[in-house]
Amino acid sequence: MVQQMNVGIQRELGRDIVVRADYLHNYGTHFIIGRTIGSVFNPVVGGPDSVINLESSVKTKYDGLLVSVEKRFSHNYQFRASYTLSKAFNYANDDQIPFSNGPLNPNNLQLEYGPTPNDQRHRFTFSGILDLPAGIHLSPIFTLASGVQWISWYREAVNAFRNCSAMRVADCFTLAQI
Repeated sequence: MVQQMNVGIQRELGRDIVVRADYLHNYGTHFIIGRTIGSVFNPVVGGPDSVINLESSVKTKYDGLLVSVEKRFSHNYQFRASYTLSKAFNYANDDQIPFSNGPLNPNNLQLEYGPTPNDQRHRFTFSGILDLPAGIHLSPIFTLASGVQWISWYREAVNAFRNCSAMRVADCFTLAQI
């Protein structure tokens, strides 16, 4: 279930320029997560295999501020410049693919709360239309955006260290570098 709220204001400046600001808030509940609840011997793989419980206990949150300036078409051109400042959080970064990795500590999901893999804080877009002679239309789109986080190495390292109890320490460090 997703609850959404937004509020905005729009103002016309002159005949053909519009300035707009919007705030958007989304709060999602009951998203699916795969939580490891134990292990069993699996004869197919010849060893232990995880037992994963699919449950709808994950929450998501998105907050965004959207600001734009638009010049409506006149004098053979128009443009729009938009900026978005946003923040997206969820638990275990796992709500869309419940079997991918799962939480590091399945007994404490609060430790998993953080930015989503696609959390992009800043995004600026400029687009326009320019009518040129001979019926040629030029329509550029430029986008500048901050990067998204790259944290897959962390989960792989933690999973490698979990399996170190039956290994020598040197082998464990080699495995963690994968």
